Amino acid sequence: MKGILEFDLRDDQKEFETACNAGKYKSLIWDLDQFLRNEVKFNDNLNVHTVNAYQAIRDKIHLELIENNISIE
Repeated sequence: MKGILEFDLRDDQKEFETACNAGKYKSLIWDLDQFLRNEVKFNDNLNVHTVNAYQAIRDKIHLELIENNISIE
């Protein structure tokens, strides 16, 4: 089974670049989530407001991924 994406590069250059870079975008989101996780879990120098803000960002990332049926695993 194969899946083929086809683009008219004269009209769809940006969409083509987005599709080609999807793996990089996925990796970036995963790295950001892991950074926030590690800060919340292991950085004892953060105040409670920063921890709550980082966790809220993680929660929003996860909600958006679920709502858009996207997995970064």
